[in-house]
Amino acid sequence: MPAKKDKCMCNLGWLVIAWILMALGIWALVAGFVTQFDSVAPASMATAQVVVPWYFGGVLLVGLGKMAKWKSCGVCMAHGAK
Repeated sequence: MPAKKDKCMCNLGWLVIAWILMALGIWALVAGFVTQFDSVAPASMATAQVVVPWYFGGVLLVGLGKMAKWKSCGVCMAHGAK
């Protein structure tokens, strides 16, 4: 729990970018999941070529969002660095 004297110094711009990237990443992961189970032949190579980019893009966007969140709250004594 942050002390009363610790003031939040988070960068709101980077925090909004982090939220957007993470939301898009979760959306891509869910889209890959739906595409995988909505296809006619789940084990076909064509399905793998469509599904793998969704998963890769989703993990990439969530990772970039996490890095943007670290950048926004990295120097904040209330949330980040101690």
